[in-house]
Amino acid sequence: MRAGIPLIAALLLVGCTQLPAPLQVMLPTPPYVEGPSPIAPICAKPAEMAAFNMAATKVRAYVLARNCGMIDAYNGFITKNRPVLVAQDKALLGYFTRTKPKRGAQAAKDDYDTGLANAQSQRYGYDSVSECRNAPTYFAELAAAKNTVELNATATALAVSQPMKLSYCPT
Repeated sequence: MRAGIPLIAALLLVGCTQLPAPLQVMLPTPPYVEGPSPIAPICAKPAEMAAFNMAATKVRAYVLARNCGMIDAYNGFITKNRPVLVAQDKALLGYFTRTKPKRGAQAAKDDYDTGLANAQSQRYGYDSVSECRNAPTYFAELAAAKNTVELNATATALAVSQPMKLSYCPT
């Protein structure tokens, strides 16, 4: 019986290999920082670039409001700036009308809006604690803008990333 123990141990070890090194956990690079992005085929005019910045700012505000309990701040931002936001939305559609005449401007804008919402939601999901901690400051900066010029400057300064590469038209 004693001679059988080493034989059983040897049989149990047959086919065993060294365990692989422990896996390193790698956090994915958030898609709003790097990754494939369609390149804008035509540069954006200054009014269009302001519209892109405002659209990104508005979507970011919405994502923060929904996820961080700041719906009242978001509603205040929308109510206060409705005329500016409507005008910016028309300017944004103007960019897609100018750059996507064959495909359809509204479809291209809808694709952009979807990409923007997805990118901002992923940004929130990547670091929700920091996002919610900074949300009151974000809304305070938006609320401090007294007119269209200040709101556009704030949207540009907040530098919310876009789901596509944009370039300014040379002046």
